[in-house]
Amino acid sequence: ANLYMTGFDTHDNHDSGSFPLMGDLCEGIHYLMVLLEYLGIREKVTVVVGSDFGRAPYYNIGKGKDHWPLTSMLVMQGDNVTTGGRVYGATTQDFNSQKINAISGLPDESGLILEASHVNQELRKLLGVANQPLAGLFSLPESDFRIFG
Repeated sequence: ANLYMTGFDTHDNHDSGSFPLMGDLCEGIHYLMVLLEYLGIREKVTVVVGSDFGRAPYYNIGKGKDHWPLTSMLVMQGDNVTTGGRVYGATTQDFNSQKINAISGLPDESGLILEASHVNQELRKLLGVANQPLAGLFSLPESDFRIFG
């Protein structure tokens, strides 16, 4: 399933528009996780929370935040996942992409830049659909990253 929320495109008055939406988003995620537990299927579901782009790390003249080419993602699974509780990826002090080690996910000058297409490919591997016929319709890199172990 793909669920979405709108309203995060806050080019003006970012804080007054974004903060209430973030609260709604967090409550919705919490509700989903509680519901999955109640239904007894939490161990069978992977929840991915992300955006198609990020917000600038600084405010513009209208107290808003413009588009930024980097974003973050949150991935949640059942309690038996061995790769949880960690950050995979990094940015520089000026909030640009930083090369990371493909296995550890930690900063590494000889590493690679993690992109959304890599995350998508790793999710497909995790779900066992990386080699399905539909997967061939989309141009994804053969990922060297080991995000999920």
